[in-house]
Amino acid sequence: ATYAFLYYIYENSVAIKGNVIAIDADLTVELVVGNNKKLVPLKDGALSNAINGVGSDSGACIDNNGNLSCQVYKITLHNNGSRLQGLVGTIELYAKGSGSVYTNLKWRELTNTTTVKDGSVINGMEKSTLIDNLTLDSGEEVVYYVAVYIQEIDGNQVNSDKGEFEGTVTFEATGESAGVSGNLNDIIKTDAVLDTNIDFSQISSDTNGKGVYIRSGTENDTNPIYYYRGAVDNNNLIFADTCWKIVRTTETGGTKLIYNGVPSNGTCTNTGTFSQIGTKYFNSAANSISYVGYMYGTVYESSSKFMYNETDTYFYVNDVIYSNGTYTLVNTISSSNWSSIYEDLWEYHYTCMGEQLVHQYIIYLLLKKESCII
Repeated sequence: ATYAFLYYIYENSVAIKGNVIAIDADLTVELVVGNNKKLVPLKDGALSNAINGVGSDSGACIDNNGNLSCQVYKITLHNNGSRLQGLVGTIELYAKGSGSVYTNLKWRELTNTTTVKDGSVINGMEKSTLIDNLTLDSGEEVVYYVAVYIQEIDGNQVNSDKGEFEGTVTFEATGESAGVSGNLNDIIKTDAVLDTNIDFSQISSDTNGKGVYIRSGTENDTNPIYYYRGAVDNNNLIFADTCWKIVRTTETGGTKLIYNGVPSNGTCTNTGTFSQIGTKYFNSAANSISYVGYMYGTVYESSSKFMYNETDTYFYVNDVIYSNGTYTLVNTISSSNWSSIYEDLWEYHYTCMGEQLVHQYIIYLLLKKESCII
């Protein structure tokens, strides 16, 4: 009889691009049936009986002579990060060491430790597929079982299957989910191109700058600036159980993000109110123009006045100079008759409501038909 020892290793190789960023997945391989002793050849048709211990007093994968006829491995893949798409799982078996030779080492997928999976095929030692085009949501876990054995042939196998062997289980992303490993900026720049052909006077479109770009003039900097333009869907990021949109990188090597809601089934496709933290009045007061933006210091209340019946003489200007807390009127016109200068005030729209050229405040005129609100 021939025998071998299985020394398995496993590999976790998952690469991401597009809307799958910052992967954190665990892959484990466990020997759950059998051991690493005296593996003897087994006929293909006898695998089901072997994993169920049929005809043996010693249990699954052990023949009546106490020899190991097969091994069953449990493969567990757990996604700790964002959604994975296009995953491919493969298994490869190979002889270990210069004195080891294998030509009939096989593996076959099981449904569980005691059932051969319907439709599963017998795979050889070359890299072959366990699962294709797998999608794995955030937090999702999948489990596979495979049996490994030496296929019994009609002939002497002493020199064709001997020594030690190993196996490698590999999961990797392909297609749109395949990408580069590394830090976030490395992933962003994978498909970036210079923005020299974009017409920035026009909106973004499929033919005018939609995607990720390098800001022209920064391409040779230590930290080139990469940015997303247009209605793209490949700038999503899940970080700290929260959705974010990548906006751009910075000249210091950072990345600017904008909040985009919370994940749903491991993905971030939020729009509208779902992309908001919440809604709240910026300020409930409306009696000062200071409340529409950020400012500090004294808040001056706004007021309004209709000018069409004004008869006092006022200076009106199209420019002012501010210095040391005062405004100086420049290029003035004056009038005591509103209707006579109304047309000119489209350009001369500042006043101090008097004939002073220097004042501590300035008023901006809002024109509406033949009246003026200030």
